[in-house]
Amino acid sequence: QQFSIHATKLLYSVDTMYASVKSASMKEKSGFVLNNLVTDFYMIPTGISLRNLLMITPGSVIRNKALITYASLEAIKKSPGELRLNIDLDNSRITMKDLLTFVPQLKVQLASLPANSTFFIATKMSGKLNDLNFQKLIVSGLTATNINVSGTIKGLPDPKKVVVDLNIFKFQSSNNDIRSFIPNDSLLSKITLPENIAASGHVKGGMDDLYADLAVTTSLGDA
Repeated sequence: QQFSIHATKLLYSVDTMYASVKSASMKEKSGFVLNNLVTDFYMIPTGISLRNLLMITPGSVIRNKALITYASLEAIKKSPGELRLNIDLDNSRITMKDLLTFVPQLKVQLASLPANSTFFIATKMSGKLNDLNFQKLIVSGLTATNINVSGTIKGLPDPKKVVVDLNIFKFQSSNNDIRSFIPNDSLLSKITLPENIAASGHVKGGMDDLYADLAVTTSLGDA
């Protein structure tokens, strides 16, 4: 393992750390590589704060700020949905490999996605992982997916429990991309999907009781 850091204003106690990180790099035995990290870092037993953030890995660039809080690390292992997030990211991208390094609890839920996937993201979100409020969520990636929404998503990280209430300003995707996210035993997995789809409007509900008021254009026709 290799690690180097240049930081100022370093404060440290048994369970608390603060540092203004000017540069940091790391290479772990697991294969994770951090090319550079710039941030105002604050850690206590119940959370981590990264402000003025710029994190660069071989495939990811993450900018702005991220605050993560929890009752305890042991509690999050038992109930990952209780993880509390306050995240504001601009002009960022993250690879699937890095995402699972940061949030290993999502490994099972995202197992169907290509390992070399990269997601481009801009977001302002807050709340627990199982009850997230999105002021803004703009995501693109996979082969043909482009999403711009606001609203709430409840039930994560279990996709079978997900309930949404979303204003969809833009949604574009493909059959293959959509099926990457759908559990094999869900109702949607049995539906014939068009090769390409674009939509805007409002959706509310879960996998098996979804209400949608959408303007839809697809390769099979419009609705």
